[in-house]
Amino acid sequence: MVGLIYGILFLILALIEIKRNIPNSFVLFTISAIFLKGAVKSKENYNFAGSLIAIIFAVLSFLVFIATTKFSYGLFGFSALPYFFILKRRLTAD
Repeated sequence: MVGLIYGILFLILALIEIKRNIPNSFVLFTISAIFLKGAVKSKENYNFAGSLIAIIFAVLSFLVFIATTKFSYGLFGFSALPYFFILKRRLTAD
């Protein structure tokens, strides 16, 4: 269920970002597709990979923001950080 919510969130962010920056929008669409595939297949590995990519893209977006002061919706990838740690704990416990 959480993966579905993140998939929809990143899909909306990608649609908003497409007018401003197409490569960033492509990355957000990719993150959305990974989360949605995890929701369809009910596998947490996809959600783990999607959250990891979202966090990495958020860090890169933050560094670009510091350097150029241009905002990107990729910064919302930091919202996947708590879910990443939950999944990491759950997947490594097995």
